[in-house]
Amino acid sequence: MVESDGFFGGEAIVVIDATGSEMIPQDGEDVPIQVTGEVAQLVIADIEREYGIGLDPNLYAQYEEQPAIIAQSIALAPDPEELAENPEAYYNRVVAVEADVAKVYSPNAYTLGEEGWFRNGELLVVGVTPNSELNIQDQPEAQYVTVTGVLRPYISSEFEREYDLTWDLDLQQEIEAEYTEKPVLAATDVYPSAVEE
Repeated sequence: MVESDGFFGGEAIVVIDATGSEMIPQDGEDVPIQVTGEVAQLVIADIEREYGIGLDPNLYAQYEEQPAIIAQSIALAPDPEELAENPEAYYNRVVAVEADVAKVYSPNAYTLGEEGWFRNGELLVVGVTPNSELNIQDQPEAQYVTVTGVLRPYISSEFEREYDLTWDLDLQQEIEAEYTEKPVLAATDVYPSAVEE
């Protein structure tokens, strides 16, 4: 069950994880999540057949015929301060981060920044190149985005190999000096945030 003031009049809604990712917060974890998917009427037999998911009828019977979100992606969405204070808790997990683009190093390397974040106030993002709709290269300061990906410590050799980074030596040295062993978001998707700043 997910609760939010932002949809269905603040009512809780069932989320069916069709991703198989098991990225839902662990028991006792009080972390917001970001769910992207399709809203559908919960008909247990139809969901089981269409998505190959076994649903416990005793657990879901009370939600039959009510709206549900069939999740196509699920990411932890911790507050930026929580992410900055305890990044190790999110290492190697899919997270969603909403923030302003602060600095652009290259089309597939930029920082997100908010007051109170990390030592230098910014989180390095490496990976997916934003679509042309965002235009962060020309107007970074005007972009409030959501980036999803896996948070991990920056180890230059791994990132260079995995993302075919072609940074010049000066940029490579700057990134290494600032971010080695620091949290970096290995991005899989970036899009304009649906949340107001």
